Parts: sequence; C-alpha cells; structure tokens
Amino acid sequence: MAQRSLPAPQKEDNRNRIATVRDLLDKSKPQVLLALPKHMSADRILRLAMTSILRNPTLLECDPRTLIGAVIQCAQLGLEPGSNYGAHLVPFWNNKAGKRDVQVIPDYRGLMGLCRNSEQISTIDAHAVYERDHFEFSYWKNPEIVHHPHLQNDRGEILYFYAIATLKD
Repeated sequence: MAQRSLPAPQKEDNRNRIATVRDLLDKSKPQVLLALPKHMSADRILRLAMTSILRNPTLLECDPRTLIGAVIQCAQLGLEPGSNYGAHLVPFWNNKAGKRDVQVIPDYRGLMGLCRNSEQISTIDAHAVYERDHFEFSYWKNPEIVHHPHLQNDRGEILYFYAIATLKD
C-alpha cells in the first residue's frame, strides 16, 4: 500500500508549527513545574504532551494558549496527557472565538486515579459489560449490580461500562 505524503509547503508548515509548539512547551516548563504534584516530572509531562500533538496534528491548529493551558491543567490534576492512565488533549472548534481550542478530557483510569487521590475512596473498580455477560442492576434503597462475565473467548460487543466505589466512611 503506497503512502500518501503531504505537499512540500504543508509539510514545511507542519514542521514550523511543531517547532513553535515545542518552543512554547519548553517556555512553559516553569509553570508546569509549579502545577505538578511532587511525584511527577515536568519533562515527562511535556514529552507526553508533545507525543499527543504528533499523534493528533489537528492540535497544531489550535490556539497555542489553550494547548499550554491544557497541559498545565493536566499537571494540576496529576494526569499524564495521552497516557494510559491520564487524560487526552482534544481539539474543539470554538464558535464564539472562531478558532480551535484544546480541552482536557480525562479517561476513566484518570478519573479513578483522581478519586483515589481524593483520600475519600477506599476502593474503586471499573468494568465493561459485554453482550454475552450476565448483567443486572437495580436502584432505589438497596442498589445492586450483578455481573457474571461470559468466560468463553468471544464475549460479544461491549454494551456498557460501570464503576463501583466504596467511600471510607
């Protein structure tokens, strides 16, 4: 299968944008350091942000201030952008401003991490429910979830997701 390549001017434009964003991320390192929890590294956050940008070139079209703001927001929350246990940098069209902005959207693992870090949760667990699983739930005074996964290889398509958290009190 032949690879399609960008026309030369567009490739050069992307290279310039990448260099500009990389420079902005480097210049924002002091703010990222101030926002980070002690157990996290600014170099890692900035490297993960750059990887997210390279994976999703639409982020290069976004307002750079919102991109840097999103990276700092990830740092404040203690979530790694684009990692398996963090958040995603997502470009959105801002109708009011007439431009693209970046928003942080935590994934479910990132949200679970935030719950654990709150120190109000003793346990939290999340699961997917597939077509062939046995799944029941009820609300009201005695809420209950019954989930028996289908133990064969083909469980079917994913139908639902759920999480169960136990508060410390």
